[in-house]
Amino acid sequence: IDPIAVATPVLKAAAVVVSSPVIVAEAPEPLDAPNPPMPSLNAPYVGGQFHAQDEMGQYAFGHHGGSNTRVETRDYLGRVTGSFSYINPDNDVHVRKYAAAPGMGFKVAGSDIPVDTPEVASVKAAHAET
Repeated sequence: IDPIAVATPVLKAAAVVVSSPVIVAEAPEPLDAPNPPMPSLNAPYVGGQFHAQDEMGQYAFGHHGGSNTRVETRDYLGRVTGSFSYINPDNDVHVRKYAAAPGMGFKVAGSDIPVDTPEVASVKAAHAET
């Protein structure tokens, strides 16, 4: 049997533009972060930890017990909120809460963040006016 020449059709692909919606989520506020369990040096050490994650990049983890604790979560939009607490050398308990989102930066609130003195506050105000 003799082979038969068959013309192969040439197909040109059209350019396809797929526009998918861009989701821009509002950045979370640090004070909306979950509260960490309070640390303790007086109680016998009783602690624990947890971790969970999924295929969409979401996660939650935390640990407690002893002189420091922490919890953190991330949602499918990439927004992270968390908090931690610790006991400083003076036996004071301090709590920090934080939040971040893609393109929005990082925010923090804490019980041990220094407050501006009146002199620093006036210099900052004068600088903001210029």
